[in-house]
Amino acid sequence: MLLDMVQHDLYRAQMEQMMDAYAAQDLQKVMEVAEAGGIPQSLDKGLLQDRNERMVAGMVELMRSGPPCFFAVGAAHLPGERGLLAQLREKGFLVYAVAPVPQ
Repeated sequence: MLLDMVQHDLYRAQMEQMMDAYAAQDLQKVMEVAEAGGIPQSLDKGLLQDRNERMVAGMVELMRSGPPCFFAVGAAHLPGERGLLAQLREKGFLVYAVAPVPQ
């Protein structure tokens, strides 16, 4: 099923839009592209919202108990009221964008 999705032209076009929005640091557009993907709300809750809460809990534990950390997550997990960035800010963390290095 995953392979079928990746090979589907519409999915590839949406991923291109998502990557372009992420590279432009346009999180509103990232969220719009993710929402336009047609993921049912029940699946969205499990794939993004519930996972975001679990990821934030783990991130906070790691950041408060050890050396500096680096986390890599899918772009769709970042924006929104229940996105990783908002949840980390709610917990008192300073979150900011890092400018890409020009090529």
